[in-house]
Amino acid sequence: MRSLILLFQLCLLSVSLNAQLQYTKASKWQVKKFAIGLNSTLEMPINMNAGTFYGMKGENVPSDVSNYFNDGDLVSMQCDNAALSIGFTLLPPAMTNTELNVAIISIEDRIDMMVFENQDGSADQSQMSMKSLSDEISLDLMLTKRHPVNRWINLYGGLGLSTGLSYNHTLCIEGQVRQPEAGQETVNRSIPVDDPTSEMTYRSFEECGAVGNGLNQRLYLQGGIGFLVFKRVELGIDYRKGIGYRSNFGGDLYGVTQHSLGLSLRWVYHNGEK
Repeated sequence: MRSLILLFQLCLLSVSLNAQLQYTKASKWQVKKFAIGLNSTLEMPINMNAGTFYGMKGENVPSDVSNYFNDGDLVSMQCDNAALSIGFTLLPPAMTNTELNVAIISIEDRIDMMVFENQDGSADQSQMSMKSLSDEISLDLMLTKRHPVNRWINLYGGLGLSTGLSYNHTLCIEGQVRQPEAGQETVNRSIPVDDPTSEMTYRSFEECGAVGNGLNQRLYLQGGIGFLVFKRVELGIDYRKGIGYRSNFGGDLYGVTQHSLGLSLRWVYHNGEK
């Protein structure tokens, strides 16, 4: 995945440099819009499981409690987050109806969470939640084609790359498990819960540990529609779908898929046709 994204970056750089070399003398880049947006993003690690969280290498988190659960005990997960974006749009020289969107995207308290429950055939439950929280700031670049429907409506489609840094990252694992009293054998899910020789007790745990800062990248396709009002204001609705990776220094690298729906308010600074 890293090699594909690097190849895309090199191609994008090559196209940009080629365009500048050919058209710098004829015309210049122009700023067309300034924008602010709010996105609802569902970004999920591929094949997310307990191992995904342990791979983050959080400090002082219990490493053995996941043995009490299997994938069938998963009852819920959460990976949806809100993102705020601020950016501007450039008109590349001598490229008709083409825009380069540049934005800074901020996410506070990005959450990835899984909740497990195991009843072991009785009314008593073992429970565990694994939660990752982090902040992220990223640089977003997208090359877009504009397709005017009429004077007031535009359709957009483009390809983009987002590169971000995550920080303030913590991993929390909490819950309770049923296990034998001290001096008995280690818990085994095959022990009958009504076995009179098996006296069970609860072990509670609640630990949070720091996770190293990380680097994240996504390659995505985006489509949307813009409605021009008051000549200088454009209301936009966009949807993007992408794939990428997240990594934290000292931890594992894992792939992610992304789906995002966004609303934006754009001020049209330069409305010349390109």
